[in-house]
Amino acid sequence: MTISPLNARAPSLLRRVSGRLVVLIMLGLVLANSALFLFSLSRLAEATDWVTHSLKAQRLTSETLTELVNAETGQRGYIITADNRYLEPYHQALLRLDATLEALRQTVSDNPDQTARMQRVEALVAEKLADLDGILTAFAGRDRAAATALIAEDNGRMVMNALRTALSEMEAEEARLLAERQDVYRLAEYSTYATGGTFVLAALVLLGVIYFFMRRELARRNAAATEIASYADSLDANMRMLERERKLIGMVNEASNFLQSCNSLDEVGKLSGVFLKTLFPNHSGTLSLYAASRNQLVVLGRWGDVSDVEVFLPDDCWALRRGQTHEHEEGGHAPLCEHFGSTAHDDTICVPLVAQGETLGLLSLTRRAAGEGQDIGHVEMVARQLGLTLANMRLRETLNEQSIRDPLTNAFNRRYLEVVANKELALAARFNRSMAVVMLDIDHLKRFNDLHGHAAGDVALVAVADYLQNHIRQGDWMFRYGGEEFVLLLREADREDAEAKIAELIAGIAALPLSHGNQILPRVTVSMGVALHQGAGADLEDLIETADAALYASKTAGRNRATFAEDIKRAEVA
Repeated sequence: MTISPLNARAPSLLRRVSGRLVVLIMLGLVLANSALFLFSLSRLAEATDWVTHSLKAQRLTSETLTELVNAETGQRGYIITADNRYLEPYHQALLRLDATLEALRQTVSDNPDQTARMQRVEALVAEKLADLDGILTAFAGRDRAAATALIAEDNGRMVMNALRTALSEMEAEEARLLAERQDVYRLAEYSTYATGGTFVLAALVLLGVIYFFMRRELARRNAAATEIASYADSLDANMRMLERERKLIGMVNEASNFLQSCNSLDEVGKLSGVFLKTLFPNHSGTLSLYAASRNQLVVLGRWGDVSDVEVFLPDDCWALRRGQTHEHEEGGHAPLCEHFGSTAHDDTICVPLVAQGETLGLLSLTRRAAGEGQDIGHVEMVARQLGLTLANMRLRETLNEQSIRDPLTNAFNRRYLEVVANKELALAARFNRSMAVVMLDIDHLKRFNDLHGHAAGDVALVAVADYLQNHIRQGDWMFRYGGEEFVLLLREADREDAEAKIAELIAGIAALPLSHGNQILPRVTVSMGVALHQGAGADLEDLIETADAALYASKTAGRNRATFAEDIKRAEVA
């Protein structure tokens, strides 16, 4: 018996038709559900607008009462103290009150009942403001008897109580409306979730059906081939890894014994280069350590042919930024760390040196010789041992840190300024970089101490120091020079950079709120003198003297400003 070609093709044709029919049905369901989903979104948006409307009305009602209380409080403060500063919140409250009332009037304009209540509120507000102004006018005219009589009439309190009642009625009405609108919102939200979920589910099912028919057989074949290749590669890699680890552990143990016996960080740096060259023969590299200031790293030891910079910032290394090992491969997507310099590199590895939860430095490797790349796990094991060694060495030097900090402001002290400034000047000369030396003095701090006490003066000192430390650029330095004077070293800063940063600091300090206990202290300002330095040719003493002269010019000119020394010289020549 023979089967005709037509009969043989029938099952295949039936499967294709059935598959297309399933896809068309699913597509129709998706389109229908998308229409429902859009309708639900529209309802949800409308419900959201009404809920926001009610919340806005409640907020404006509360703000109206708050501004009236602020105005009344400012008036009372002025009457009690006769200090014009207490009128500032009064006038500010009046300015804000007009805008608040206008916004509230527009918000409730859609509700006749609320509009009627709003008219009552506006009438009471006008009466209350007239009462406040009448008392202030009498008091300002030194007619205390008239002011006292107006206060004794107690009209202000009665009006205020009436206002609270009227505003409470408005707020209660908005609360009722809010509850109703939230119910509508929740219903719309549930409807949106339901239609949206159904839409997503239907779309996923449709995509899944299509994907299943297209990829089923191909995925089965690829999976088998991948599994076999992966198993073979894994066996080979495991054998090589076991052999390397056996040798590496022996060398690391030997190196660790020697490094633990070192007496100084310099000795660790010299000895580590010898051992690291043996551990990583196909790599050159550096061992870097955080400086005491924690804002830069200094190369402690090196081996091989490396072009890494001697000093670099933490942000120059991606491993330090991310707090984890960073590997760069030439042609790969991972970026190359900037501290490796401009020379082209094949592969690099950076591992933070961490001990007892603190990052102490960085181990950097560069592949220079032909051969296999270095296993990350091995590098991290060596880094852990180096971290423990450096932690032990740092423990011996902890007490030295206490000798370079000012105990009150926690700023670096004058002795440490000499150390840091000489190093920064040397770096500026070496790389022909510009630097700004800024002398800073808190204006009238002695008078501040006399008026508010030395404890309050210390509060001002600490606040200014904290602000400076938190707002200078990363890599810049701040020192307490003595008394109320500070010195800033702005690294790689030209005239434009220095002007921008100094203007920001002066404005920020002038706006800095101060308080001591329950006492609100007046704000302080600072004056600055700036000496710009480019490359070589100046020492710290000359720059400090120049900046101090510019500081004196700032104080003579009225304080709360900065003067550049070069402007003074230019004026003298002119």
